Amino acid sequence: SIEIKNINKYIEFEKQKFITKYGNPNMDVIPVSDLAFAQKLWTGSFGHVVLARHCATGELKTVKAVSVRMASTSPRNVNADRNVMAAMGTFPFTVRLECWAADAEWLYFIMPMVSIGTLFELVSEYGRLSENVVRFFSAQILLGVEFLHATGLVHRNLKPENVLVNVNGYVRLSGFGESKLIGRASRTYSLCGTPDYMPPEMVGFRGYGLAVDYWSLGIMLYEMAAARPPFIGPDVGVLFGRILRGEYRMDNMFSPPLQNLIQNLVQVSVTILK
Repeated sequence: SIEIKNINKYIEFEKQKFITKYGNPNMDVIPVSDLAFAQKLWTGSFGHVVLARHCATGELKTVKAVSVRMASTSPRNVNADRNVMAAMGTFPFTVRLECWAADAEWLYFIMPMVSIGTLFELVSEYGRLSENVVRFFSAQILLGVEFLHATGLVHRNLKPENVLVNVNGYVRLSGFGESKLIGRASRTYSLCGTPDYMPPEMVGFRGYGLAVDYWSLGIMLYEMAAARPPFIGPDVGVLFGRILRGEYRMDNMFSPPLQNLIQNLVQVSVTILK
């Protein structure tokens, strides 16, 4: 465990380590035979995540297996995910890549044993989470986002599937395939991520900065507390229209402080969150 007395100084310290390694990961490559795969933890669009044991050390590892086919069709996403994870130091709310392996069908990104599942699975299984639990998770997610933004990275695909949860309820951000280094003052225009969590400035091709991640955090707050996202529609066109208009119904079971926080994060006006 890590005792952090000054979070701003700690983020600055970890930021410098990240900047030094980013773009020059120099990661060790190990033979696939060094790993004994135990069980599949969950499946995603990229492939799947498995629990494995390192044969030499006996240590348990979380292994993200990405299909070679996906890596060949989406090299930018796979490389971005790898480079960001490889540059991570010991910051407790983001995943870190230790080494990698490969065979004819899969690329294996090997991380410390950090997770038993995702926030998506937790909400799917238990439904609405209590506001105390929502507060606990969201504080950690926010610290992860603040660290990414300190390095100049925008995540662009924050969603429950990309929040890993361990047995003690601590979380780490993952899924950096859509991330981009833009800095605090720059803007970018790509439409990327997952439709339910996209902000209006992205959907409307108006250009956006780091603040898009706060919109996605607001969507996740709503989803954790209501067990469903605020913006829904029969197709992507209807969904995007509702996002552009900020058209959703606040759940009347939310406390006033939670309602206020969501309203300030899920904010259509791009002048509010810069």
